[in-house]
Amino acid sequence: MAFEKRAVHRLRPQSIWPPEYRDNLVFPSQTGDMEMTEPQVWTLIGVFAAVMIGAIALLLRQNDKIITSFRHEMGARFEGLEGKIDVRFDAMDRRLEELDKEVTNLATRFWRSQ
Repeated sequence: MAFEKRAVHRLRPQSIWPPEYRDNLVFPSQTGDMEMTEPQVWTLIGVFAAVMIGAIALLLRQNDKIITSFRHEMGARFEGLEGKIDVRFDAMDRRLEELDKEVTNLATRFWRSQ
C-alpha cells in the first residue's frame, strides 16, 4: 500500500507542500469554517477598514492642531525678538564681509590672484 501511495504522488502535479502534508490539507468547506463569500467576513472587513480610517483621520487632526499651535507660539516669540534678530544678522553680515576681505588679501598674497 505504501508503494501505491508513492506512485500516486508521482503522478500528481508538484506543489509547495511535501507529500506527507498534501494529504492532510483540509478545505473550509469540509470543516464548516467560514469562507470569504460569507457576509460576516465582509462585515468584519468593513468594520476594520472603518476603524482604521477613523483612527488615521483622528491622528491627522491632532497633528494638525499641534503644528498650528507650535507655529503660533514660535511666531509670537519671534515677533518680540524682531529688533534683536536684525541686529544679530547685521553683525554676522559685517563679520562675513571682513572674512571675505581677509581671504581675498591672502589669495592675492600667496597666489597673486584678484
